[in-house]
Amino acid sequence: MGTCRQAVAIVVLACAALLGTACRRERKLAAEDVGVFVGAGMFAVNDAFDRMGTPEHPLSSRDVGTVVLQFKDSDGALKYDSAVPARHGLSFDAKLDLDAVINVYRSRGFRVIGYLQVFKDAAFANAHPSEAVRDATGVATFRDGYGAFIDPASTLYASYFLDLVKELSSHPIDELMLDYIRYPEYEEVRFPHSANDLTTRAQTIASFVGQVRGALDPKIRLSTAVFAQSKGVVAQDCRLLCPIVDVISPMIYPSLPGAPRGLAWTEIYDQFIERLANLPKSCIGKIRPFLQGYAETPVRGDDNQLPVELMRYQLVQAARSGLRNVLVFNSRSRYSNLVTAMD
Repeated sequence: MGTCRQAVAIVVLACAALLGTACRRERKLAAEDVGVFVGAGMFAVNDAFDRMGTPEHPLSSRDVGTVVLQFKDSDGALKYDSAVPARHGLSFDAKLDLDAVINVYRSRGFRVIGYLQVFKDAAFANAHPSEAVRDATGVATFRDGYGAFIDPASTLYASYFLDLVKELSSHPIDELMLDYIRYPEYEEVRFPHSANDLTTRAQTIASFVGQVRGALDPKIRLSTAVFAQSKGVVAQDCRLLCPIVDVISPMIYPSLPGAPRGLAWTEIYDQFIERLANLPKSCIGKIRPFLQGYAETPVRGDDNQLPVELMRYQLVQAARSGLRNVLVFNSRSRYSNLVTAMD
């Protein structure tokens, strides 16, 4: 089965297949080509722009063109006021006026992507344990360090999530991004509804994404964040996802657990460039990777930012590879080093 690992082969792409000799020309990503992840604990605070940049240079649309606002995290709790949870046996305290927050960013010139974690949802697992992925015993809900998973074949969860999507269609977002749109990366877990074979599971994921596309306002773009390097058990097949979505965002995080070890960053990116994937060119044009914006070894008080030189290296590689757009992920939403790297 082809996987989204193949997409990474073209993420820092084999340019000749896509743009021919144009890839040899030096190109620099402009601010409008770059977007940043803004975590749920940051996007609505009063000094968010100061904290994402610096008090002397608050983050602005002159620095990056797009923000990815985290509306739903792995805890499952929505970060905004919504009528949907109560209809599905859930209750959250968030009273945030989502339109007001989105319009703050839009008024400052940013494009806005709404970000939802999908099958990592501790709140739904707690309210509906029959829909949760189970541990090796097949009885207890499986939890890793980030929470609980929902079985992607759960029709009960699909009903809830699609209601969220329909509601979000009424908000002024430019794009909806799905993360954790996959099976768990663990082989020892058990599923209450899903089939055991990977082909069927990949089809389950693609079918769910298709339902989201059908529920979403057609004027709003749909994207998926996918593993760049992963075991096949996650069942992300870009050949199935590509016809459904507008954008696929492989997460190129060399420091992520499971990424190649013992290699310099330059070697890792060289490997990406060298790998070719058997994906149609129509899919290649939809690739917009997430680059690593967080430190390999976090140090207290340093905002967990990747050093400027490594940030700049990634941007240069992306531009040379013919990529037209990139996103940058920092879990603490700190981007002053990115802004410096783009100068």
